[in-house]
Amino acid sequence: MAQVKSYLPSIILLGSILFLWIMRWDSLTLPYFWDEMGVYGNGVQYLYKNGIGILPHSLPPELSRGHPLFFYTLHASVLKVFGNSLFVSHSFSLLISSLTLISTYLLAKEFMPKIVAAGCVVLLLSQPIFMAQSGLVIPEMAIALISTLAILSFLKKEYLISALLLCTGVMIKESVILVAAFLGFTYLLQLLRTKQLMKSLTRLLIFTLPLFVFLIFLLIQKSQHGWYFFPYHTDIIQEGAFSGFWERLELHYKFMFFKQGRNQWLIAGVLSVLSIAFYKNSKKLGLLLAFFIVNLLVFSFAFYMDRYLLYLFPILVVIVGTGLYFISFKNPLISLLLLLLLSAFSLRELSDPSFRYDVSLAYEDVVQVQQDAADYLCDLPEEEIRYQANFPVNMSLWGPSFGYLSEACLEKLKPKESAPEYRILFMQEDENMTLIHSIKKNDAIINIYN
Repeated sequence: MAQVKSYLPSIILLGSILFLWIMRWDSLTLPYFWDEMGVYGNGVQYLYKNGIGILPHSLPPELSRGHPLFFYTLHASVLKVFGNSLFVSHSFSLLISSLTLISTYLLAKEFMPKIVAAGCVVLLLSQPIFMAQSGLVIPEMAIALISTLAILSFLKKEYLISALLLCTGVMIKESVILVAAFLGFTYLLQLLRTKQLMKSLTRLLIFTLPLFVFLIFLLIQKSQHGWYFFPYHTDIIQEGAFSGFWERLELHYKFMFFKQGRNQWLIAGVLSVLSIAFYKNSKKLGLLLAFFIVNLLVFSFAFYMDRYLLYLFPILVVIVGTGLYFISFKNPLISLLLLLLLSAFSLRELSDPSFRYDVSLAYEDVVQVQQDAADYLCDLPEEEIRYQANFPVNMSLWGPSFGYLSEACLEKLKPKESAPEYRILFMQEDENMTLIHSIKKNDAIINIYN
């Protein structure tokens, strides 16, 4: 019995990864969805077809959006090795998600027994946002993996490893610079408090490496594209960064603590704060709490999208797990049961058919109606179909790389901006045209007009 108990954390961890693959297996062959088509998957396909590169000019700005290209490059390289298919593309994303579960377990193990750490993995796995993002060709899961490993390395005082991970992170997406800045500032405060600043100045400078990597990227981008940041993004920040701060903060707060079955998480988080006074790893726990709060505040200045918060979820489940471990008087079994109970609340939300973009599995309904719309158009008797469509349907009809069309059907479809024979609208209606076909699955609907 004791031997089985010692293996239980590993069994739960491996079982969680297996559960993830079973749950997402059917989605591995799904066509690209939304930003996969518009930006990331589209950019990966561009590099695959036109040559893989890491410099800004390797990808048109409308596909890179001014982001560093490491995510695109790595993904396209995987397709070069294993074949350009939707299955390979989404499987690689699911592999990154599996590693995120493992990294969450390693981080949680620094604060609580292994069995409770395994419970934290189950809690993360049960989140609809994690499940939805797990198979998508979007960089947020990779950012979550890099950020979690960087914080873990920092807690273990492996500062060079932490800095190198962050250098990789900023080449995935520039927002990782926030993680680097936080850890660098935290280390500076530690050195000032212990009066060892001059003795450890070299190690402190290590945390400037991600900044230098990012600055070099920006300089190259300026020379190749003529700007440092994608103009569309800078316009959004200039127009509403401060004016919309409180609204975005409220949205972040509600999403993290009250959506998708997370109504009890705030209580567990408060308990985690209270446990600092009694916890032997209080400084480490304080770092996690500060990291979560600071990043939540900083991201409230940015353009709001729920998936941008994904990298905070591994940190939050560790905070929640610590709070439950504290309230259970450090009883591992009771803590595990409480974590499983919280997981059950979120697992119930997995089947919610309400469409919430890319933070729930209901996004698959949108993919399905797009596929049905494409099949309907391809089966029409006309030799040539002149159409007009809104986003994301227009993207799904552009080419076979996204998984909706065959080469033969692509020759048949001819997009036209004015006076089209058919109009295909996602979640919209057109009273001036005759509705000839409607495709609906739960909240997702596409209307086809003639």
